Amino acid sequence: MHRELLSNSLVQVPVRALRTMLLHAQASIPNECCGLLLRGRSRARIVATIPLRNASCSGRTAFDADPRDLLRIWRNPRLAPRICGVYHSHPSGALEPSNADLAVAFMDYPLQLVVAPSGAAVLYRVRDARWKRISEFDSRCTAGAHADADHDRIAGMTSELRRHRAGLA
Repeated sequence: MHRELLSNSLVQVPVRALRTMLLHAQASIPNECCGLLLRGRSRARIVATIPLRNASCSGRTAFDADPRDLLRIWRNPRLAPRICGVYHSHPSGALEPSNADLAVAFMDYPLQLVVAPSGAAVLYRVRDARWKRISEFDSRCTAGAHADADHDRIAGMTSELRRHRAGLA
């Protein structure tokens, strides 16, 4: 099912998905946020995210998706087959997987995306319990060299978010 995602093929992450994850990360400070990544018809393209509640007792340094949220999604025949990964935030801004991340990674899903409240994000491919960095996004969530076609629409996102948070938007 996840053969294409486990290959070395490019995985595209559109602007709207990055924006959703970034807003979720910022709204969850000082705790980590978590959610699911959904693929489209092309298995190598993330088309949506599903924010989940962090049920971890140590939510500032770890995440544990609320089991009720997961059960509801896993029972949905339209959503469950499209889950291809997990995202979560690191409020400290570090983008490397922590020991806690490595221990609880949803190994059934080959993609893991770590996002910082600043907007920086890294997409990892997980295979054989090893995390391999496959895509990076800068502080404006602008994709790097392997961006999808609409990455340039993100350029103004950081200032837009700052205005919104300051109540100016």
